[in-house]
Amino acid sequence: MYKDDRKFSIPFSYVVNPSEYLKMIHPYRKHIHSIFVGLPELSTCVSNISKKNIPTFEESAAKEFLELSKGLDKRFVPYNLVAYNVSDTDVLKSFEKNVYPLIEQYKIDGFILTHFDLARMIKKDFPNIEIHTSCNSYHWSVSTMEHWRNEIGVTLFNPPREAARTKGLLKALKNDGYQLKVLMNEACIYGCVYRYTANCGNCMKFDFINGLRTNFILPRWMDELDDCVDVYKLSGRMETLDKLKCIFDSYIFHKPFEYINDIVVCKVIHPINILYHTYGIKIKESDLPQKLLYCENKYCYKGCTECSTLYNKLIDKNQDLKKYDVLENII
Repeated sequence: MYKDDRKFSIPFSYVVNPSEYLKMIHPYRKHIHSIFVGLPELSTCVSNISKKNIPTFEESAAKEFLELSKGLDKRFVPYNLVAYNVSDTDVLKSFEKNVYPLIEQYKIDGFILTHFDLARMIKKDFPNIEIHTSCNSYHWSVSTMEHWRNEIGVTLFNPPREAARTKGLLKALKNDGYQLKVLMNEACIYGCVYRYTANCGNCMKFDFINGLRTNFILPRWMDELDDCVDVYKLSGRMETLDKLKCIFDSYIFHKPFEYINDIVVCKVIHPINILYHTYGIKIKESDLPQKLLYCENKYCYKGCTECSTLYNKLIDKNQDLKKYDVLENII
């Protein structure tokens, strides 16, 4: 159901024209809490990536968008790695050298962070900058969130991805006085260890049914989360303008869509993408039961067959899904 007072954090995509993007989002503006956009310079802060190896279109699109959008919307820059392969000192020095000048140049409003010392440094040098935690920070306890609130002044927290389908956790954090931003349309599975090695999708690539168990939230489920979510975050930093519009229409205005492929963002080796790009099989939104919002996958091995039943409904019995052959062609 559409609700007039919902707020959303939406992505800017590197593959779209910034001017066209700003025109496209105009109808959604009253619902926009903030827009998040990556800065290519951040890659040089955490690794041996040379600036010359950063795709030119990424750098030019991001900077053009930041220039054109000054004063229109709050713009947040994610710098949210789970692990850094350089020392903390190097992270801070590199960030100060490469990114500090851009804060003033583009009037950046805030950062989405995982690195506590970096957050403290930014807040000290730029007191008016707003800082949010990232879902990659894995903040789900009062102790960690209170630390960031007291030391950094964070007021809006993004719990881990799997919290989206764990309403009990969201409700408990909300009752403790925290404002929450929750990711809606990324398809990750619960407790995925591969997020630490950037091999997103590896945990599911040999089990297509797991694609249904991932923690994306359908627009029709949002009514169940309104009492514990302050800002809904939508993913899509590498999506086309058409797909972004479909995502925004579906979640913000609750316009109808047919397939979850139209709104869910996932990696190439994710089962949802393998089924579609290799076999032409899409998953209908109407086929997904409400139970998936609450079950937390607790009943998969206790007699529940809803996901496997849906999978069997999708697959032609005569079609041989050679999973290993499929993956060799994709990876």
